Amino acid sequence: MKIQIPSELSDLGFEQNWDLEKISALDLPITWVKIGDLIWHFDLPLLSENGPYNLKPRDLMDHPGEHQVEYYKTMQSESIHPVDVVDHNGRLVIIKGLYRLIKASINNETKVAVRIVPAQLLPTLKK
Repeated sequence: MKIQIPSELSDLGFEQNWDLEKISALDLPITWVKIGDLIWHFDLPLLSENGPYNLKPRDLMDHPGEHQVEYYKTMQSESIHPVDVVDHNGRLVIIKGLYRLIKASINNETKVAVRIVPAQLLPTLKK
């Protein structure tokens, strides 16, 4: 069954079914990005709670008691790994590591480690 992706996500390439192991295996340099450059993700329905793509990270952060399972996943994420992003029309779009970004924001960090995946590699990273 094909999951219906909200239009605000499909316009950013979220309809892709990424192979997370392939992404993790990429040998890419790590750089640091201000969390403020990525928090626009918090206003998109990127999380799935009792259904696909129905929870915005901001709602999770503002009301953690109402979203205990997702909050637990967030706080258990391993911050030692960088967030993987791709440059999509001049904007960094997360392809792996949203929970780590949310956790960093909750912990009042100002920067997060990222790896920028070259857009031309994306077709090779699908499942």
